[in-house]
Amino acid sequence: MLPSQPHPAVRATDALQKDLRSNKHIESSDRQSNCNNSIKKQSSALQKVSQTLGWRNRYSQSDYYPIEIQLGRFFKNDNVIAKATESKEDISAEEKNNELTTTILRIKQVQRGEIENTYGTGATVWPASVVLVKYLEHLQQQSNQDSIWNKRTCNQNRRRMTIADLGAGTGVTSIAAALYLGMDDRHEENAKDLESLIVCTDGVDSVVGLARENIENAVNELKPNNIIKTQIIDSVHDKLYQIGQSHMKIRKYLWGDGTMSKEIKSWKEMLKNYRNIDEYDDDEEENNNAFYDVILVSDCVLPKLYPIAPLVDAIDELAGPQTVAYISYEYRYYPEYDPKEYFVNLATQKGLIVKTVPLTMQHPIFAVDDIEIWEVRRKNVGV
Repeated sequence: MLPSQPHPAVRATDALQKDLRSNKHIESSDRQSNCNNSIKKQSSALQKVSQTLGWRNRYSQSDYYPIEIQLGRFFKNDNVIAKATESKEDISAEEKNNELTTTILRIKQVQRGEIENTYGTGATVWPASVVLVKYLEHLQQQSNQDSIWNKRTCNQNRRRMTIADLGAGTGVTSIAAALYLGMDDRHEENAKDLESLIVCTDGVDSVVGLARENIENAVNELKPNNIIKTQIIDSVHDKLYQIGQSHMKIRKYLWGDGTMSKEIKSWKEMLKNYRNIDEYDDDEEENNNAFYDVILVSDCVLPKLYPIAPLVDAIDELAGPQTVAYISYEYRYYPEYDPKEYFVNLATQKGLIVKTVPLTMQHPIFAVDDIEIWEVRRKNVGV
């Protein structure tokens, strides 16, 4: 069946031609001005389309998908800043604190995993994954104190963060989140109070193994470049991968099976033993609940392959009053019902509210019409 809408590049070109045709009935001087404005506007649109086609298609068939991660604002390592700005003779303290540090993640893909029915769809870095990674990056670089990355570092709310990545596939979203959180306040003596947990999950054993391989590769590749501290921690509970102040765990998880809550308690017990941390300033600990602060879901609303109800059940299971879930969703034709509408209806029944993040609030390059970012929270919780 043909797609319901033409390709974005076609739409941009058609809009330019339409504007030019409409100028035929305008006076000569005004026509020229309108033409120039139309060309300028559509040239910008075509440039955006060209950039989009680049990151969407360039590495889709590669064995490794290189994705650039920018780490900024909170990263204040003088040695790395000196390397990044060595061509500048003078640099102010404010410029140092705002300097962006860039690293490249090389994410292994398995091209025939879906065809050979060995990995399903989880062995590829899909465009919706890139959009979500870059949206998190955009949030991390904002100075807005409502950002999920900023909230925990405010003086009135200093605590650890926990993230659950559902249907993580290659693990790229988990690794990026670990980097964004791991860079926070590394310069402070009490940075250990901000250690975070990212639980990277998938429901297919082979995909869990691929995510583990990518996380181990990231830890090993980041170690020698002095950007961020990395190590592998073998505890009595499980193997953890440390990236800066972030601890990562990889495991199999079937949506809504009730096994994820114990990961937070197990991790905090590990911190108590491994870091000699005896106290937790955490209301959830007192209430004996184990809700995650952030839930990440990348391109998993795909009813042709995965039922939507278990995913909503999983979010409902892991989300507390202050939890925020970020979900990337790519429009695909499905004949039986509209996947987004179905997801929203199920979420509403669970007391969850789904909001679509406007394109203007997403990354300026990695945002496209056919991929949405949803923000999901408990009803009646202030944003």
